[in-house]
Parts: sequence; C-alpha cells; structure tokens
Amino acid sequence: MSNKVYLERVSSTAKAPTKGSTHAACFDLYADLESRTVTKRTEVNEEVKVHTILEGDYITLQPKERVLIPTGWKMQCPEDMSIDFVPRSGIAWKDGVSVINTPGVIDCDYPNECYVALVNHSNKVYTIKHGDRVAQMRLVPVIKTEFEEVTELPGIESNRTGGFGSSGK
Repeated sequence: MSNKVYLERVSSTAKAPTKGSTHAACFDLYADLESRTVTKRTEVNEEVKVHTILEGDYITLQPKERVLIPTGWKMQCPEDMSIDFVPRSGIAWKDGVSVINTPGVIDCDYPNECYVALVNHSNKVYTIKHGDRVAQMRLVPVIKTEFEEVTELPGIESNRTGGFGSSGK
C-alpha cells in the first residue's frame, strides 16, 4: 500500500501542505487567497462571491458565516484511502472557526481543486489571510464494505435499549 498523495498545482501562489512537527498526525493546509474569488454563505444562507484582491488577499468571515477556502491544489490519494480535512484545534478553540463538514472528505477520484469549508461559530469577525493555516489533512484508510439485507441482525447480544444517552453519562 502506497501512502503517496499527488498534488497538482492550480494556483502559482499555493503552498504545499506541511507537518507542524515530526510526529504530527496531520498536515497543515494553507489558504490560497492571492487574487482569488471566494464563495461565502451568509447567516441567512445567501451565496456571495468575493474577490480577494479587493480586500488585499484576505477575507473576513462574519459571525455565523461560511466560506469555501481554496487550497490551490488538486489532490489524489490511493484508491484504498481518502483525504480528510479536519479543524485546526487552535482556531477552533480560540476563535470558534471550524471545518463545517468535519471531516471534509476528498475521495480518490475527486478531479477538482480542493476547498476547505469553514464556519465562524463565534460572535466576532474572523480574518483569513493568504497563506494562513486554515485546516489539517490526514490520509484515512477506506474499508471495502458490502451491505446485506436480513430479516434479523445476527450476532452480538445486548441489553441496551434506546439511544442518545441511554447508556448513561
């Protein structure tokens, strides 16, 4: 099994993913905002296009607003893997900004530029500049799965009833 991820540059200003330390589990992803058009969704779900050159290669994310941050890369992983985009703990904890579809999954056959979908959960404006680390990416094994319809589930016995907290705190 190869763990090679192929990167195809879409933007001349894109920064390749990097590891923050030798044993980091994930790679940092960088915002590629130099002279780019960015798609936002407002608190009332209105889609807005913003050209970053008008703001100086940065964008502001209003409270409750969502944005698709371009990475500047097309990415391809092995067929038995996926690439997951997950939040950076610092901006999630300190600023309330997170990957909205955590994890954001990039399938091995996705052919387009990869974007990070961020949301500002806070009540303060958050600024994202070109080159800022906005998320992390990790390779995840994909388990081949089959479904079989049965009239009764086989196997595991349980005395559990209900869900959503039924087993206690």
